[in-house]
Amino acid sequence: QIKKYRTMSNLLFKRWNDFSGWLVFLIAAFVYGMTIEPTASFWDCPEFISCAEKLQVGHPPGAPFYMLVGNLFTQFASDPSQVSRTVNFLNALLSAGCILFLFWSITRLVRSLLKEEKENLSVTDVIIILGSGLVGALAYTFSDTFWFSAVEGEVYAFSSFLTALVFWMILRWQDESDTVYGDRWIILIAYIIGLSIGVHLLNLLCIPAIVLVFYYQKYRTISLKGAIAAIALSGLLIVLILFVYIPGMADIGGWFELLFVNALGFPFQTGLIGFLAITFFLLIAGIYRFKKRLINTALWCILMLTVGYTTYAVILIRANANTPLNENAPDNIFALKSYLNREQYESAPLLYGKTYASEPEYVPEGDYYKVKMKTGGAVYRPNREEGKYKVIRNKEEVCYTQNMLFSRMWNDRMASSYKSWSEGTDGAPTQKENLTYFFAYQLNYMYWRYFLWNFVGRQNDIQGHGEPEHGNWITGIPLLDNLRLGDQELLPESLRQNKGHNVFYALPLLLGLIGIYWQWMRGKKGMQQFSVVFFLFFMTGLAIVLYLNQTPGQPRERDYAYAGSFYAFAIWIGMGAAGLCDALRKKKSSVLQVGLLMFLCLLIPVQMASQTWDDHGRSNRFTCRDFGANYLMTLPDKGNPIIFSNGDNDTFPLWYNQDTEGVRRAVS
Repeated sequence: QIKKYRTMSNLLFKRWNDFSGWLVFLIAAFVYGMTIEPTASFWDCPEFISCAEKLQVGHPPGAPFYMLVGNLFTQFASDPSQVSRTVNFLNALLSAGCILFLFWSITRLVRSLLKEEKENLSVTDVIIILGSGLVGALAYTFSDTFWFSAVEGEVYAFSSFLTALVFWMILRWQDESDTVYGDRWIILIAYIIGLSIGVHLLNLLCIPAIVLVFYYQKYRTISLKGAIAAIALSGLLIVLILFVYIPGMADIGGWFELLFVNALGFPFQTGLIGFLAITFFLLIAGIYRFKKRLINTALWCILMLTVGYTTYAVILIRANANTPLNENAPDNIFALKSYLNREQYESAPLLYGKTYASEPEYVPEGDYYKVKMKTGGAVYRPNREEGKYKVIRNKEEVCYTQNMLFSRMWNDRMASSYKSWSEGTDGAPTQKENLTYFFAYQLNYMYWRYFLWNFVGRQNDIQGHGEPEHGNWITGIPLLDNLRLGDQELLPESLRQNKGHNVFYALPLLLGLIGIYWQWMRGKKGMQQFSVVFFLFFMTGLAIVLYLNQTPGQPRERDYAYAGSFYAFAIWIGMGAAGLCDALRKKKSSVLQVGLLMFLCLLIPVQMASQTWDDHGRSNRFTCRDFGANYLMTLPDKGNPIIFSNGDNDTFPLWYNQDTEGVRRAVS
């Protein structure tokens, strides 16, 4: 009987693990449901809500799967004024789902490090495993960035949910990895990734972590060379999906469309439908033809990825319906390809490109010089009268001189801002100035500052541009903060009493660092786990910084883009709680002492909640709606287009013909 009460069977532990996970889900759902904004928020939210309600076409590259799920939730609105609330509530539930899978991921990882699988777990083991999941999941629940996106109608909550889901799935796959039935998890992951393309491309950045888990589980002989090869393969998969598969499907669909329409005289869209039918037929035939496990599973993954990707048919169908909001009008496969590639946006160099001081390159042509251009493919548009596609122009891009490796200072409209961040002088930027800007602004100000907001503390919620009194991270410890930013007591009352002033005393950060140390020190399995979580952290954080190559003077804070990175760090926060309790247990401490220490760790997310509730509670916020209502008073008479801009270089016309009600709902 003593043994009975000192241990817990695997079945009973599973029940407690499931119960605790759903308990955390309910806590997160309650918190987010209580704090959602009742109407639309600023920036892209009104657009996404309008697109969800009427299945309209938003800005490139679109979010068709988010539109479909959002449209389902709008059906529960009792009247039009509740549409925004239902979409916001969808985000609250999806965010709570993310917390659920985060909890289960932490408990799986901690359990595998704490003890090998065995028949029974001690009560102390159960406290450490479940407690670590609670600490990590609740810390992420009340983190600044994630809570912000959880209560408004944006795609990032859905993206975070899918990220947490696929990461948990690959951990779940480990239980069945040695069986044929385990392949279903890999196939399901491919399907979820395909669906995620119709929400946001951030989900693709989970692939390195997934591939590493697969490598460590399938290969008994683990080496550094093998791990590097797995990482390289995962990078190749991302490149293939992002730059080959997604635009390539549109390319091949365009070839079929030209063949069927221009050559054979069929109606528009016939070639695209034929291409999809042939694609699915070949994939299904290949699945039945090739029975070798690896090839068969790969074909299943491609098929399910493609099935998920077909949510983009919604964009094509609704663009042909000519909805009131129809940005870029992607009503044919060629316009859809441009839409998917976000060609309307200015592209930033990644590894090599121009600087703000670069000039167009000129080449001789006869008796004069002309600008050298890179020519691309033809641009096709449908001619409805002739029933064929016509070439309207060829794509061209200006060639520049004075290009630079790893060019970070590339936008000529931001030259003075670049210089202020890099301490640059007149003339072309040097590589030293280029790297100074990269570390000072792109890495420090536009990533680590956001990271520390979530796990150390935040000065206020006023967007700054490097000044010491706006939007910095703080610890809440005067000695440390005053050294960096000056005496905080000298700030005006409006800044000191700002609701965005949140201090965590760096406790979540310290717990996360302890978690990294504890995970690394758990031997071979710990180091393997660390590499998996690290690449999830890196790819959803620092890798995005490298890819975006942001300019200074952003119109809004961009921390939402790095929520996946903060999710990975929350795993380490949970492990930090496990590490502290495990160290106490090794000193022959009692169950009560270990439980008390875990309770003290749980007070850290409680402290985070007490600090962040006031600035994240939007239940009585109607600012965006009121701004929109005031704007409606300035509208012209019916029949004219209204040009909207959301501040992110997205502009779109919205026509109205009879009254302003459709516009009123789109704006407010």
